[in-house]
Amino acid sequence: MVSDDVRGETPPAIVTRADQVEDMRTRLRRMQAELRAGSRTDAVYDAAVDTLGNATLDLLDAQAQLREMLIAHRQQLVTELLEKERARARVRMWQLTGAVALLGTVLVVLAATGVIVRSRLVIGVSLLIVAILMAVSMASWVARELGGESVDLRRGILTVLLATLAFVGALSWLPLGYACLLALALAVAPIVIAARAERRKAEQTALRGRDRG
Repeated sequence: MVSDDVRGETPPAIVTRADQVEDMRTRLRRMQAELRAGSRTDAVYDAAVDTLGNATLDLLDAQAQLREMLIAHRQQLVTELLEKERARARVRMWQLTGAVALLGTVLVVLAATGVIVRSRLVIGVSLLIVAILMAVSMASWVARELGGESVDLRRGILTVLLATLAFVGALSWLPLGYACLLALALAVAPIVIAARAERRKAEQTALRGRDRG
């Protein structure tokens, strides 16, 4: 039976079915009590036993249906929660991507205007490429090949940290600027993995086609 505190969150069909099951249980208990109180020798008793058996089978079927409906509803709730979490993760990932793009843009502008050494332009351009790769890694085909796990916030946060180190290196201590290479590696990794998976699928499809031929 669906409790009163969750009825407002449960689909009406499940609530209705739960009420029907409870009514059937009540009816079955009443029939059992009447059967115990009645005579055990006449034909009416035999008919009542048959009726009770049919009512029991109906109750079992209704309970099984209710259980299936509850399981399906819970699975739907879990799916919706996962979708919401993925959507939030994508928003955070876009924010991280924007942060890397901003760092790269600032370095490019500073290098182009001569505020910092022009050779540091390479670091700025690298960070812009990192931001582009992060955006590409959230494409639908990458998510499909990676099983929906293309949005990895831990990787995104680490990429931003490396980009920040590269930014600091471009402004002050150049060795830190090489952190942009690590950021590039992290950003391109999911794309490379997805591309390999897609290529493997294409090769398997081609092999199956040749086998059928």
